[in-house]
Amino acid sequence: MITETSKLLTTYITLSPDQKQQDPLIIKKLMEKIKSKQREPFAKIFVTLHPMFLPAVLHSLNTNKINIKNMGSDKKVFSIEL
Repeated sequence: MITETSKLLTTYITLSPDQKQQDPLIIKKLMEKIKSKQREPFAKIFVTLHPMFLPAVLHSLNTNKINIKNMGSDKKVFSIEL
């Protein structure tokens, strides 16, 4: 499930597993949201995701040539600044 919250020039996107059914195109949808937000000048994008999505998201960011500015984690989630 993808949840998006925007405040002025900052966008927070949360990617969490859905309890009922996993969408096979969820990473593709996430990349489309990121690309559309990156077109805005001075936009800050923060992505918070569950650890099970980390390898697929990092591979997709690398494939789409999207630079990661900062990355951190706590014991439950990863946070990526783009």
